[in-house]
Order: sequence, then structure tokens, then C-alpha cells
Amino acid sequence: MAAERVTGPWLSREPETASRGLDYLLDCVRQEECVRDLRFSGLAAGEESLRLLAAAQCRFVNCSFQSCFFEQSSFVDTVFQSCDFSNCDFSDSFFNRCEFKSCKGLGTKFAGSTIKNLTLDGSAMDFANFDACRLERVCISDSRLKGAVFSQCRVKDVYWDRVDLTGASFFRTPLRAMDFTTSQIDGLVLSDSCEELRGLTVDLYQAAELSKRLGLMIK
Repeated sequence: MAAERVTGPWLSREPETASRGLDYLLDCVRQEECVRDLRFSGLAAGEESLRLLAAAQCRFVNCSFQSCFFEQSSFVDTVFQSCDFSNCDFSDSFFNRCEFKSCKGLGTKFAGSTIKNLTLDGSAMDFANFDACRLERVCISDSRLKGAVFSQCRVKDVYWDRVDLTGASFFRTPLRAMDFTTSQIDGLVLSDSCEELRGLTVDLYQAAELSKRLGLMIK
């Protein structure tokens, strides 16, 4: 299975529950300290600046970060479970061996980030922005990313399974070796030449729809 090709978080044990929650995260940002081996549950934050946050071997469960700023942050061996990151800004951040499970991220910005060994499952991230990201060993399944932007990305070993990508943009992002047969790809945004489609695997119905972009008519 595709998910088995992605290295998951290295969590040696259940992290200790953080007693101070959001205040602790803000203190670590101010003191430039890494948040390590902790569990955060039920945090609620709005428009907070958590820029340059560093977290390793952590769990965030049922947390809500509305329109918060996480630019240039780093997340390693970290799990996000049932969290809401809608309209947050993770631009130019780093993710490695992380999981997003049943999360919400409407309009969340990841532009310019490096994302490696990431699993995104059962999540809703319509209109999320991954412009100019480096995506390597990423598995996205049972999720909705309508209108999401994946333009000008560098990609390697990216897997899609039952993902709604209606209206998503892959402008100047090569889709070679990807498989969209279980996903919805109506209205993809591509370059005029549709060069992005070279080497993409689709089913017969999807092929018929995409052929119209190339001026072909299939009888």
C-alpha cells in the first residue's frame, strides 16, 4: 500500500501532557526552544504568532488554531489528530515524519514548505495553498482538497487515494508516476500545453475528460 512507503512518526512512547498549553508554546517560541515529547489537547488559539515554532515527537489532539501564523516552523515526528488549522500560515516550514488525521485546514497556506514523509488522512483542506512546495514521500487519502493549489511543486513519491481534487491547480507541477484513478479530478488547473499530465495514470472516464483539454474527441 502507498501509506507503507511513507515513514511515520518516531514516537517512542505516549508523550507527557503539557500542563500550560498555549502559554508554553508561546514561551518556547520566544526563547527559541524546541517543544519536545509532549501532548497538547484541546488548545484554542486565534491569530496568534507562533512563527519559528519547533516541535518534535509531539501530539496535538482536538486543537484549534484559527488564522495563526506558523511561518518558518519545523515539525518532526509529530501527529495532528482532529485539529483545525483553517486559514493558518505555515509558509516556508519544514515537516518530516508527520501525520494529519481527521484535520481541517480550509485555506491553510503551506507555500514554499518542505514536506517529507507526510500522511494526510480523512481531512478537509479545501483551497489549501502548497505553491512551490517540495513534496517527497507524501500519502493523501480519504480527504478533500477542492480548489487546492499545488502549482510549481517539486514532487517525488506522492500518492493519492480517494481524494477530492475538484478544481485543484497543478500548474507546472509534473504528475508523472502519480495515480489518480480513485480520486476526483474534475476541472484541474493546468498549463496551456497540459504538459503536467505526461506519465499520469487515470481511468478511462478520467482519460476521456482530460483528452478534451488536448482537443481530442474519443468515440
